[in-house]
Amino acid sequence: METDLQVAAARTTTSPPPRTHRPRGGLTPAGEAAYRQRAHRLAAPAAPTPTRAGHGPRDAAGGVAALGLRRQAAASPAAELRRRTITQRLLGPATTAITVSAVVGLVLRLAVVSRPLDVLDRMFIPDDTYYTLSIARSLAHGLGPTMDAGAPLTNGFQPLVAFLETPVFWFTDSPDTGVRVALVLLALCDTITVVWLGRIAHRLGGPLAAGVAALVWALSPLAIAQAAGGLEAALSTMLAVALVDTWMTVRHRPTTGGWVLCGAVAGLGVLARIDVLLLVALLVVGELTRARTRADLRHLVPASVGAAITLGPWWVYSLATFGSPIPASGTAVRRLVELHHLSAGQEAGWGVGTVITAPFLLLRPLRAALFLNSDVGLVAFIVVVLLALVAAVVLARRGRRGDPRRVAAVLPLFAAGLLGFYSLYLGALWFDTRYLSPVNAVATLLVALAAAALWPRRRRRAAAVGVGVFGLALLASVVGDVRDLVIAPSSTVDIGYDGAKGYREAATETIAAAPPGAIVGSLQSGALTYYAGDRIQVINLDGVVDSDAASALAAHHLAAYAASRGVRYFADWPFNLNVLLATSTGTTLTPSDFRVEHAAQQGPDAFTLWQLTTPAPAITP
Repeated sequence: METDLQVAAARTTTSPPPRTHRPRGGLTPAGEAAYRQRAHRLAAPAAPTPTRAGHGPRDAAGGVAALGLRRQAAASPAAELRRRTITQRLLGPATTAITVSAVVGLVLRLAVVSRPLDVLDRMFIPDDTYYTLSIARSLAHGLGPTMDAGAPLTNGFQPLVAFLETPVFWFTDSPDTGVRVALVLLALCDTITVVWLGRIAHRLGGPLAAGVAALVWALSPLAIAQAAGGLEAALSTMLAVALVDTWMTVRHRPTTGGWVLCGAVAGLGVLARIDVLLLVALLVVGELTRARTRADLRHLVPASVGAAITLGPWWVYSLATFGSPIPASGTAVRRLVELHHLSAGQEAGWGVGTVITAPFLLLRPLRAALFLNSDVGLVAFIVVVLLALVAAVVLARRGRRGDPRRVAAVLPLFAAGLLGFYSLYLGALWFDTRYLSPVNAVATLLVALAAAALWPRRRRRAAAVGVGVFGLALLASVVGDVRDLVIAPSSTVDIGYDGAKGYREAATETIAAAPPGAIVGSLQSGALTYYAGDRIQVINLDGVVDSDAASALAAHHLAAYAASRGVRYFADWPFNLNVLLATSTGTTLTPSDFRVEHAAQQGPDAFTLWQLTTPAPAITP
């Protein structure tokens, strides 16, 4: 006689699987996943609860049948699907490609930043790096955000990288150790960017796009140069890309904790560089356009809480101390740019020339040509901005309304905004390679998506052309990487508007030549302050980290301000001596012939030390 359990088992194996109805009009990725899980769950045979014959012990046939049903349930399609999904995530082609690229990128970056500091300083490190390191050292010594013990407090820097560098100076007073640790830290940040770009590319274009994006950024000499430069570019780019990926993830599976995390990453990104605020604004605008009711915006509350946790303390301190959370350095840089009398076409041409061949290489001759032919440069600028807007529209039309992949549309808009702001408003050409680093990351993503779109076999000719162009571009990147690993220049590799390097050697020679205890003013005071120690005192005169100097420069009382700070020597390039004279109207200022004759050459420029034999009267601007 068949038991109840055997009858139930026979019915389970013979009855057809329940029907599931697929909604018309397509599904979002979340809906598609839910539909498939439901289909597998309904198709899987259900294990009935074993019954007992009367009230006695379970009979042998029932126990065997129950064991068989349990094994059958364990091998159900839903369980197999879950097992395969986990395996694909861990060992799939996208994960493998991203991991290999990240390892290659890390090894390459560590090899570059382990080179001698003199070489790295001449190739990559600008004077602003030493501003940030000096402030980090002051923070570690309890002096607050200032260049040294005698300098005023400042918010004219990007704070997050300084906060991360501060612990180094709890354990060492060696300036060179501080530089080395900062470079390793940023090399790690840039390696993480490889992973984030690969993840976003995988969401948008599949495994091929993920592999291309990760490999391109891993080998990009432009990305490596920013990591080896010691400033915030690598950190802010990493956090900008991480913010978009995190936002896409949480939008796909929303939770309160997830939105708090999004806000926290957004706050860290703004701390890393203030222009990430534009990306945050674009993400919020995207949420506003997707919302149909006020309830659809409730998730912005926990996101705001997360941002307040990470960003709030510094902004409150800046408001209370300086009257604004925006770094004062931007205004000072803008005033210095005005002394160069550049046209909008020149600024636009230089900016677009900085990114037009990104992320593979920087063609300096092309950039110079676009700068000199300002009309052509302006046209190229407009074309690149329009292409970015087209890319944003294409990404915004992915999937149905609410598709998390649509979030990526903010990246081309962010790139276009950065290019417009730094090219047409700020105009500090010598900083463009750093300011526009996130544009290079967006270009990497678009290159990867284009490669994935051209690869299908039905487009063999387009795919062949694309592979050829991509191969040449990647080869150019590799050549640039080899160059960074082998050359040992005797002076800065960049001059003029390319942004001179080599400040470490020039500063140490100038400090050695100055009389002990001298008070030295400089418009380029980063490396001088960082390496001065107790031998001399350095006064910043460009206003980037000294708001009083910025006001004096704007009022053309710079020499008077220098005299009020006790400055009797001036150390800088001859061009900047002329800036000091030009912004010191109404005073008599005569530099003597006392100078450093053999300071390290920085291209056509070299630091010179002048004694101010007729200082201006001490007037506080």
